[in-house]
Amino acid sequence: MIHPLSYKSGLIAATVTIAYTLIAYVVGIELFTNFWIPMVIIFGILIYLILSLKKVRESLGTMSFQEGFLNFAVMAAIYVFVSQLFNFLLLNVIDPEFGVTVNDVIIEKAIGMMERFGAPENEIEKALVDMENDFESQKSFVGALWGWVKFYGFFIIVGLIVAAVMKTKKPEFSITVEEVE
Repeated sequence: MIHPLSYKSGLIAATVTIAYTLIAYVVGIELFTNFWIPMVIIFGILIYLILSLKKVRESLGTMSFQEGFLNFAVMAAIYVFVSQLFNFLLLNVIDPEFGVTVNDVIIEKAIGMMERFGAPENEIEKALVDMENDFESQKSFVGALWGWVKFYGFFIIVGLIVAAVMKTKKPEFSITVEEVE
């Protein structure tokens, strides 16, 4: 059974990410290409989804592994799909020039970091080609879909762990509505 809170939590998480994306878009490229702020937001979203699943468990009274995983997967699917769809539309449809600028800045930052760590020139060239290919593939719908699958896969792995930890057993002598019918 998918609890209504799962849909709501997924939408709230996506709204938070979209709000950050819009603020970063308006403020400027440096905020948009910052590595740490999105990581903190994703970590915060993850905590929020886990706490939402805890509320689902409290609402249900007991929660099997299947119910926990299904509810977490629905929350994550809504969050990932809506937020990634917005990013795709912003960077590829609404303002594609901004998308190119974002990719260029990310590449410059990555190369600068590799140079500071003393990476060999051939490694930097290989990384540059790989990043350019990745960015080019993300401009297509299929490439964006593949990115969605990878991001969702991360949340699925977390969901398996969280559902295993949060599952509860039914009391031995409880009777459910299905058993009475």
